[in-house]
Amino acid sequence: GFSVEGQENIQEILSEQLYLCQFLTALSILRPGGHFACKLFDVFTPFSVGLVYLMYRTFNQISIHKPVTSRPANFERYIICKGLREDFRDFVRAYMYEINVLQNKCNANSEDNDVQSIVPMHIVKGNENFYEYIRDSNNHLGEHQIRNLRKIHAFVSNATLRDNRQNEVRLKCLQLW
Repeated sequence: GFSVEGQENIQEILSEQLYLCQFLTALSILRPGGHFACKLFDVFTPFSVGLVYLMYRTFNQISIHKPVTSRPANFERYIICKGLREDFRDFVRAYMYEINVLQNKCNANSEDNDVQSIVPMHIVKGNENFYEYIRDSNNHLGEHQIRNLRKIHAFVSNATLRDNRQNEVRLKCLQLW
């Protein structure tokens, strides 16, 4: 990883090439039928959505999941890809490699205009199942994050607030332990 301190609002953009290389490595080392999980942050930009779409086409099943152990107010989520398919793997891997080469050229030339999108949006939107899944996933995780940020704000604003469930959770943990 790397620090995004002071640039948290553009963490997804700063992480795009890292995502690309992690996905490319997975496609290079996994056996057919293999599984892959990777930490992401937001999946809003055309670049990130395009990467997830390529994994959707290359695996039998994908899901985006935020574990309950993840801090509730951050952008962290995971993509879980199951069942690597051989039919698209080589094509997608070669395509991702070319995107990485192009991104490296942009970085070497200090260009502000890096790779913005890797799958045309009409293709992404044309796959209704995928598009609805990404939209619903982003909406659900966004609403969850907003709810938790509001809760944190309420507790910070009023030091006398208490979560009544704390004792109940403590007792349940002791019981299970």
